Amino acid sequence: MTPRPAADQRNPEPDPEPANAAAAIDRSRLPVRADAITALLPESARWSIATTLETGSTNADLAAEARAGDGRDVDCRVLVAEVQVAGKGRLGRVWTAPPGAGLTMSVLVTVPTVPPARRSWIGAIAGLALVEAVRSVGVPTAALKWPNDLLVAGRKSAGILAEAVGDALIVGIGLNVSLRSAELPRPDATSLLLSGSPSLDRTALAAALLGELISWVDRWRAVDGDADACGLRQAYIAVCATLGQTVRAELPSGEHIVGVAQQITADGALVIGTPGGARTFSAADVFHLRST
Repeated sequence: MTPRPAADQRNPEPDPEPANAAAAIDRSRLPVRADAITALLPESARWSIATTLETGSTNADLAAEARAGDGRDVDCRVLVAEVQVAGKGRLGRVWTAPPGAGLTMSVLVTVPTVPPARRSWIGAIAGLALVEAVRSVGVPTAALKWPNDLLVAGRKSAGILAEAVGDALIVGIGLNVSLRSAELPRPDATSLLLSGSPSLDRTALAAALLGELISWVDRWRAVDGDADACGLRQAYIAVCATLGQTVRAELPSGEHIVGVAQQITADGALVIGTPGGARTFSAADVFHLRST
Protein backbone atom coordinates (compact mmCIF):
# COMPACT_ATOMS: atom_id res chain seq x y z
CA MET A 1 0.00 0.00 0.00
CA THR A 2 1.40 3.39 -0.99
CA PRO A 3 0.99 6.04 1.71
CA ARG A 4 -0.69 9.30 0.79
CA PRO A 5 1.28 12.56 0.99
CA ALA A 6 1.39 13.60 4.60
CA ALA A 7 2.49 16.33 6.94
CA ASP A 8 3.97 15.95 10.39
CA GLN A 9 1.57 16.48 13.32
CA ARG A 10 4.19 17.13 15.97
CA ASN A 11 3.36 20.85 16.42
CA PRO A 12 -0.41 21.40 16.68
CA GLU A 13 -1.86 24.53 18.26
CA PRO A 14 -1.96 24.35 22.09
CA ASP A 15 -5.24 23.63 23.86
CA PRO A 16 -6.88 26.61 25.61
CA GLU A 17 -6.94 26.59 29.41
CA PRO A 18 -10.45 26.16 30.88
CA ALA A 19 -11.97 29.21 32.55
CA ASN A 20 -11.81 29.31 36.37
CA ALA A 21 -9.21 26.54 36.48
CA ALA A 22 -7.05 28.03 39.25
CA ALA A 23 -8.90 26.44 42.19
CA ALA A 24 -8.91 22.98 40.57
CA ILE A 25 -5.19 23.27 39.87
CA ASP A 26 -4.43 24.25 43.47
CA ARG A 27 -6.36 21.26 44.83
CA SER A 28 -4.78 18.88 42.34
CA ARG A 29 -1.25 19.95 43.25
CA LEU A 30 -1.55 19.17 46.96
CA PRO A 31 0.88 16.33 47.81
CA VAL A 32 -0.49 12.82 47.23
CA ARG A 33 -0.62 10.59 50.32
CA ALA A 34 0.29 6.90 50.12
CA ASP A 35 -2.38 5.86 52.63
CA ALA A 36 -5.07 7.65 50.60
CA ILE A 37 -4.09 5.72 47.46
CA THR A 38 -3.94 2.40 49.33
CA ALA A 39 -7.38 2.98 50.83
CA LEU A 40 -8.88 3.05 47.33
CA LEU A 41 -7.25 -0.20 46.23
CA PRO A 42 -8.61 -3.73 46.75
CA GLU A 43 -6.38 -6.23 48.56
CA SER A 44 -4.30 -3.56 50.25
CA ALA A 45 -1.87 -6.16 51.62
CA ARG A 46 -0.56 -6.68 48.08
CA TRP A 47 0.79 -3.14 47.93
CA SER A 48 3.73 -1.21 49.29
CA ILE A 49 3.15 2.43 48.32
CA ALA A 50 5.53 5.23 49.24
CA THR A 51 5.58 8.91 48.34
CA THR A 52 8.36 11.46 48.26
CA LEU A 53 8.43 15.19 47.65
CA GLU A 54 11.52 15.01 45.46
CA THR A 55 13.81 12.39 44.00
CA GLY A 56 16.15 11.95 41.08
CA SER A 57 14.22 9.17 39.37
CA THR A 58 11.50 6.90 40.74
CA ASN A 59 12.62 4.18 38.32
CA ALA A 60 16.19 4.41 39.58
CA ASP A 61 15.01 4.28 43.20
CA LEU A 62 12.97 1.10 42.67
CA ALA A 63 15.75 -0.46 40.59
CA ALA A 64 18.14 0.09 43.51
CA GLU A 65 15.64 -1.58 45.84
CA ALA A 66 15.32 -4.53 43.47
CA ARG A 67 19.09 -4.96 43.31
CA ALA A 68 19.19 -4.89 47.11
CA GLY A 69 16.59 -7.66 47.25
CA ASP A 70 13.74 -5.45 48.49
CA GLY A 71 10.20 -5.70 47.20
CA ARG A 72 9.70 -9.45 47.39
CA ASP A 73 7.53 -9.16 50.50
CA VAL A 74 4.70 -7.56 48.51
CA ASP A 75 3.20 -8.16 45.10
CA CYS A 76 3.49 -4.60 43.89
CA ARG A 77 5.85 -1.86 45.08
CA VAL A 78 5.06 1.74 44.11
CA LEU A 79 6.90 5.04 44.48
CA VAL A 80 5.14 8.36 43.73
CA ALA A 81 7.17 11.57 43.52
CA GLU A 82 5.96 15.16 43.46
CA VAL A 83 9.14 16.18 41.62
CA GLN A 84 11.76 14.24 39.65
CA VAL A 85 15.01 16.07 39.01
CA ALA A 86 16.60 13.37 36.86
CA GLY A 87 13.58 11.73 35.24
CA LYS A 88 14.12 10.05 31.90
CA GLY A 89 11.86 9.26 29.01
CA ARG A 90 12.38 6.94 26.05
CA LEU A 91 15.66 7.17 24.14
CA GLY A 92 17.32 8.99 27.04
CA ARG A 93 15.16 12.11 26.82
CA VAL A 94 14.77 14.30 29.91
CA TRP A 95 11.32 14.26 31.53
CA THR A 96 10.25 17.13 33.82
CA ALA A 97 7.07 18.71 35.22
CA PRO A 98 6.30 21.41 37.80
CA PRO A 99 5.81 20.14 41.38
CA GLY A 100 2.50 18.34 41.75
CA ALA A 101 1.42 19.06 38.17
CA GLY A 102 1.69 15.47 37.05
CA LEU A 103 1.29 11.95 38.31
CA THR A 104 4.89 10.74 38.45
CA MET A 105 5.33 7.19 39.65
CA SER A 106 7.11 3.89 39.19
CA VAL A 107 5.75 0.41 39.80
CA LEU A 108 7.76 -2.75 40.50
CA VAL A 109 6.34 -6.23 39.94
CA THR A 110 8.14 -9.57 39.83
CA VAL A 111 7.54 -11.95 36.92
CA PRO A 112 9.65 -15.10 37.45
CA THR A 113 7.35 -17.23 35.25
CA VAL A 114 7.35 -14.84 32.29
CA PRO A 115 10.10 -15.61 29.76
CA PRO A 116 12.44 -12.66 29.09
CA ALA A 117 11.33 -12.47 25.44
CA ARG A 118 7.78 -11.67 26.57
CA ARG A 119 8.58 -9.17 29.31
CA SER A 120 8.56 -6.12 27.03
CA TRP A 121 4.74 -6.29 27.12
CA ILE A 122 4.87 -4.61 30.56
CA GLY A 123 4.96 -1.23 28.80
CA ALA A 124 1.77 -2.05 26.91
CA ILE A 125 0.14 -3.17 30.16
CA ALA A 126 0.98 0.18 31.73
CA GLY A 127 -0.32 1.94 28.62
CA LEU A 128 -3.62 0.08 28.75
CA ALA A 129 -3.98 0.88 32.44
CA LEU A 130 -3.37 4.56 31.68
CA VAL A 131 -5.99 4.63 28.92
CA GLU A 132 -8.58 2.98 31.16
CA ALA A 133 -7.79 5.24 34.13
CA VAL A 134 -7.92 8.45 32.07
CA ARG A 135 -11.13 7.43 30.34
CA SER A 136 -12.63 6.80 33.79
CA VAL A 137 -12.18 10.51 34.65
CA GLY A 138 -14.05 11.74 31.62
CA VAL A 139 -11.49 11.80 28.81
CA PRO A 140 -12.95 9.43 26.19
CA THR A 141 -10.37 10.33 23.52
CA ALA A 142 -7.51 8.67 25.43
CA ALA A 143 -5.60 6.24 23.20
CA LEU A 144 -2.07 4.91 22.70
CA LYS A 145 0.59 5.77 20.16
CA TRP A 146 2.87 2.81 19.61
CA PRO A 147 4.56 1.64 21.69
CA ASN A 148 3.05 3.25 24.81
CA ASP A 149 2.63 7.03 24.63
CA LEU A 150 -0.75 8.17 25.92
CA LEU A 151 -2.56 10.48 23.50
CA VAL A 152 -5.52 12.68 24.32
CA ALA A 153 -7.20 14.13 21.22
CA GLY A 154 -4.00 13.31 19.34
CA ARG A 155 -1.63 15.07 21.74
CA LYS A 156 0.86 13.40 24.08
CA SER A 157 -0.21 13.50 27.72
CA ALA A 158 1.87 10.70 29.25
CA GLY A 159 4.92 8.56 28.65
CA ILE A 160 6.13 5.22 29.96
CA LEU A 161 9.62 3.83 30.49
CA ALA A 162 10.17 0.21 31.51
CA GLU A 163 13.29 -1.64 32.61
CA ALA A 164 14.19 -5.02 34.09
CA VAL A 165 16.29 -5.95 37.11
CA GLY A 166 16.46 -9.73 37.29
CA ASP A 167 12.91 -11.01 37.62
CA ALA A 168 11.65 -7.56 38.60
CA LEU A 169 10.03 -5.29 36.03
CA ILE A 170 9.94 -1.58 36.79
CA VAL A 171 7.67 0.69 34.80
CA GLY A 172 7.83 4.46 35.17
CA ILE A 173 4.79 6.56 34.29
CA GLY A 174 4.57 10.32 33.86
CA LEU A 175 1.06 11.71 33.28
CA ASN A 176 0.39 15.40 32.69
CA VAL A 177 -2.49 16.24 35.02
CA SER A 178 -2.77 19.98 35.75
CA LEU A 179 -0.08 21.47 33.51
CA ARG A 180 -1.02 24.82 31.97
CA SER A 181 -0.17 25.54 28.34
CA ALA A 182 2.99 27.44 29.30
CA GLU A 183 4.18 24.50 31.43
CA LEU A 184 3.94 21.83 28.74
CA PRO A 185 7.28 20.20 27.91
CA ARG A 186 6.75 20.11 24.13
CA PRO A 187 4.50 21.73 21.50
CA ASP A 188 2.46 18.59 20.80
CA ALA A 189 1.72 17.85 24.46
CA THR A 190 -1.43 18.35 26.52
CA SER A 191 -2.69 17.64 30.03
CA LEU A 192 -5.91 16.43 31.60
CA LEU A 193 -6.61 20.03 32.59
CA LEU A 194 -6.29 21.26 29.02
CA SER A 195 -8.27 18.33 27.63
CA GLY A 196 -11.26 19.33 29.75
CA SER A 197 -11.23 16.46 32.25
CA PRO A 198 -13.82 17.05 34.99
CA SER A 199 -11.46 15.51 37.57
CA LEU A 200 -7.83 16.37 38.37
CA ASP A 201 -7.77 14.18 41.52
CA ARG A 202 -4.30 12.59 41.43
CA THR A 203 -5.11 10.19 44.28
CA ALA A 204 -8.09 8.76 42.43
CA LEU A 205 -6.10 8.61 39.19
CA ALA A 206 -3.23 6.76 40.87
CA ALA A 207 -5.58 4.22 42.40
CA ALA A 208 -7.46 3.67 39.14
CA LEU A 209 -4.19 3.27 37.25
CA LEU A 210 -2.71 0.82 39.75
CA GLY A 211 -5.88 -1.24 39.95
CA GLU A 212 -6.03 -1.64 36.17
CA LEU A 213 -2.30 -2.36 35.96
CA ILE A 214 -2.27 -5.15 38.55
CA SER A 215 -5.40 -6.69 37.01
CA TRP A 216 -3.59 -7.00 33.66
CA VAL A 217 -0.37 -8.19 35.32
CA ASP A 218 -2.31 -10.96 37.09
CA ARG A 219 -3.85 -12.19 33.82
CA TRP A 220 -0.53 -11.92 31.97
CA ARG A 221 1.50 -13.76 34.60
CA ALA A 222 -1.14 -16.51 34.82
CA VAL A 223 -0.39 -17.51 31.19
CA ASP A 224 3.39 -17.06 31.46
CA GLY A 225 3.36 -13.80 29.54
CA ASP A 226 1.42 -15.01 26.47
CA ALA A 227 -0.11 -11.75 25.22
CA ASP A 228 -2.65 -13.52 23.01
CA ALA A 229 -3.78 -16.08 25.59
CA CYS A 230 -4.69 -13.39 28.17
CA GLY A 231 -6.25 -11.00 25.67
CA LEU A 232 -3.53 -8.39 26.11
CA ARG A 233 -2.61 -7.99 22.45
CA GLN A 234 -6.26 -7.73 21.40
CA ALA A 235 -6.96 -5.10 24.08
CA TYR A 236 -3.87 -3.13 23.07
CA ILE A 237 -4.86 -3.16 19.39
CA ALA A 238 -8.31 -1.86 20.33
CA VAL A 239 -6.84 1.33 21.87
CA CYS A 240 -3.83 1.79 19.58
CA ALA A 241 -4.35 4.98 17.55
CA THR A 242 -1.27 4.23 15.43
CA LEU A 243 -2.85 1.37 13.49
CA GLY A 244 -4.24 2.52 10.16
CA GLN A 245 -2.30 5.79 10.33
CA THR A 246 0.28 7.03 7.89
CA VAL A 247 3.39 7.24 10.05
CA ARG A 248 7.06 8.08 9.92
CA ALA A 249 9.33 5.74 11.85
CA GLU A 250 12.71 7.15 12.86
CA LEU A 251 15.06 4.25 13.55
CA PRO A 252 18.01 4.18 15.96
CA SER A 253 20.26 3.88 12.88
CA GLY A 254 19.04 7.27 11.63
CA GLU A 255 16.94 5.77 8.83
CA HIS A 256 13.43 7.20 8.29
CA ILE A 257 10.57 5.02 7.05
CA VAL A 258 7.17 6.35 5.90
CA GLY A 259 4.22 4.00 5.48
CA VAL A 260 0.93 2.81 6.93
CA ALA A 261 0.90 1.11 10.35
CA GLN A 262 -0.76 -2.24 9.73
CA GLN A 263 -0.44 -4.60 12.68
CA ILE A 264 1.01 -5.38 16.10
CA THR A 265 2.83 -8.72 16.23
CA ALA A 266 2.66 -11.32 19.01
CA ASP A 267 5.82 -9.86 20.55
CA GLY A 268 4.54 -6.25 20.38
CA ALA A 269 6.43 -5.10 17.28
CA LEU A 270 4.88 -2.69 14.76
CA VAL A 271 4.33 -3.71 11.13
CA ILE A 272 4.48 -0.82 8.65
CA GLY A 273 3.46 -1.21 5.03
CA THR A 274 5.79 0.69 2.68
CA PRO A 275 6.02 0.91 -1.13
CA GLY A 276 8.79 -1.69 -0.90
CA GLY A 277 6.75 -4.09 1.25
CA ALA A 278 5.89 -4.62 4.91
CA ARG A 279 8.59 -3.99 7.50
CA THR A 280 8.54 -4.86 11.20
CA PHE A 281 10.04 -2.74 13.96
CA SER A 282 10.53 -3.52 17.64
CA ALA A 283 12.17 -0.14 18.35
CA ALA A 284 11.54 3.17 16.60
CA ASP A 285 10.34 6.70 17.23
CA VAL A 286 6.95 6.86 15.47
CA PHE A 287 5.15 10.03 14.40
CA HIS A 288 1.58 10.13 13.15
CA LEU A 289 1.23 12.04 9.89
CA ARG A 290 -1.80 13.71 8.38
CA SER A 291 -2.90 14.04 4.78
CA THR A 292 -2.20 17.38 3.09
